[in-house]
Amino acid sequence: LLAYKGLEELIDTFRAVDPGDAWLMISGGVRTEYGGHLSAYVGEHPRIILRTFEYAPGEAFVRVLEASDVIVLPFRASTTSGSLVQALSWPRPAIVPAMGCLPAQMRPDAGILYSADDPHGLEEAMRRIRQIDLGAARAAAWQSATSADWVEIARQHLEAYRA
Repeated sequence: LLAYKGLEELIDTFRAVDPGDAWLMISGGVRTEYGGHLSAYVGEHPRIILRTFEYAPGEAFVRVLEASDVIVLPFRASTTSGSLVQALSWPRPAIVPAMGCLPAQMRPDAGILYSADDPHGLEEAMRRIRQIDLGAARAAAWQSATSADWVEIARQHLEAYRA
């Protein structure tokens, strides 16, 4: 878990929008100092779970995805995200900032893209996600994950290197 992932903002936003029946699970690889900081930041909140690993073992990661209704990736900086690809492949709707290539990785109906420049963007997205049809969003997430034309992607990649 790294600071650029925006987890403190996620924790603060969850506390602000939590209707009393939601849970937040934060899971991933951890750097020692940041992991301690994040644990202290979460504190004793009864519905925020912090699960850290030295590395993300496959079975544990699958259990996290399976336990989730929505994946929130509140990046402060990102160009692309393997975590988003994995979430969409499971399939789970996602909340992500509209930055870098993230909008191209996810269909608009597969979750919520929010403006990273909007100081209330994450909060509004977390409120809106409770209104969407999760079944339809899961179907759109799957479409996002499986619609890539890898031959075309390889061709474009090769062209970029030749340019």
